[in-house]
Amino acid sequence: RQQNQSTLDSLLPGKTGDVLIGFQAGSSLEGRRWSAQSFANLADMLIEKSNARIVIFGVASESKVAEEVISLTKNIDQISNLAGKTNLSELAQLLEKCDYLVTNDTGTMHLAAAMGTKIVRLFFAHAHPYETAPFSPGHLIFQAGISCAPCSYGVHCNNIVCVDKVRPQHLFSVIENHIKTQSWVLPEMIDQDSEVNVFETGFDFDMNFRLRPLVRYELAMNDLLRSAYTLLWRSVFTEKKDADRYMINGLCDNLSQEYDCSEIETIDEQLEKKYLILEDISKRAHAGQKLCGKIINGSSGRKGNSHKMGQFGEAITALDMELEVLGLSNPEIKPLVDMFSKRKENVGGDNICLLAIETRKCYLALINECEMFRKILKSCVEQLSDLQPGYISHSSINVVVPGR
Repeated sequence: RQQNQSTLDSLLPGKTGDVLIGFQAGSSLEGRRWSAQSFANLADMLIEKSNARIVIFGVASESKVAEEVISLTKNIDQISNLAGKTNLSELAQLLEKCDYLVTNDTGTMHLAAAMGTKIVRLFFAHAHPYETAPFSPGHLIFQAGISCAPCSYGVHCNNIVCVDKVRPQHLFSVIENHIKTQSWVLPEMIDQDSEVNVFETGFDFDMNFRLRPLVRYELAMNDLLRSAYTLLWRSVFTEKKDADRYMINGLCDNLSQEYDCSEIETIDEQLEKKYLILEDISKRAHAGQKLCGKIINGSSGRKGNSHKMGQFGEAITALDMELEVLGLSNPEIKPLVDMFSKRKENVGGDNICLLAIETRKCYLALINECEMFRKILKSCVEQLSDLQPGYISHSSINVVVPGR
């Protein structure tokens, strides 16, 4: 039920102020939170220098965090604590009124994105920007640019230094500039040595969601792998046999503009080891295909040998365990194994022959995706290395270029 306008306005701080900015100071896990002092410092800067009003959102359990933020500010009359005081409909309407939302990793952020509010998002602990960013263009993301960020899931950190890398002055600078120009500009105090990553959300040439780094740092293998997965899954889900040359070129153009690709030789060398892992996965998938074939042949006869069928089933279980271990020990390749596992989870029924047929399709898909992924990576390395004078990729002689 829509609240009437006067009721909603009564929840907001004083009428004076040129810009209304929402804060989401709480989050599901304490380690993912920017400090109350940082929120308070940012609030004072925005109120005193940008004539802003601040409203703090959250569930009832986050009201204490909101009160702590307010207690640390110097401009209490320009801040309202609405944590636990709104239902979902009221929250959506209030977020729509906000010009900006500064938020930790929360559901409030996704609702604000749906309402068209500009977001400045903070990523700490094991909150991962590539997994839970606001999936719409024109938002800004801050993340600590340190080697341990983001943490692995399940890891408890006793020294969460990442929250101190992103400073209130950083956020004030980008918001102040955006108020004036309606564009995101990297603060002058942030550079490659600042240990801060800043991204703007957007879509690429083929409408794939991506994060554009505002700090231009050296292309790492994970950056290339992540981008290659975008092409792989786009090809898989649109049932293309390969990522075409247009997609490869577009991806590499983006990477060369957004990253320093001068060390592509080092990435090329690292990828050689990953190709061997892909080959190991494919070998096991081929073995799984053959076992499924034996089960199909054995179960289609009049007198199926139940003992042999059991042995084939046990062999498949052992193979799948080996695939899982390969995925766990090689996180960059794990998405391929995870996709295989998800497909197998959807195979069900009591007919052994039909089960084997569907399982064989899962192994075939894994083989094809390993080969597609290898081709995409090789093509990207070749394309990016062309930008480096005098460098010849290790794989450039034998590379298979889709669409050529």
